[in-house]
Amino acid sequence: MENIDSYLDSNEIRLEIKKLLQDTKDYLLQGIFDIFDANRYLRGNINFLVHQGSQLNDYERKILKSFKNKSYIKNIITIISICVIIYLMFKYI
Repeated sequence: MENIDSYLDSNEIRLEIKKLLQDTKDYLLQGIFDIFDANRYLRGNINFLVHQGSQLNDYERKILKSFKNKSYIKNIITIISICVIIYLMFKYI
């Protein structure tokens, strides 16, 4: 969410992308989206704009790259680690 706020404050992005970011933020705050839904929504809609012929500037490309799943891999690894630890605890108790 911090990323979205910082991008919304920028003047380097177009109104269409600002609207997508604002909608995503609203959906997150309302509980309609989780982080994964927000990621898919933003990336899908930005890619749709590109498919329609819009050209992204460098800052908009940076936004698109920042919403890749790389940051979520850490969360997935953490969840798997917790599951393994719990399994081992129950196995040896």
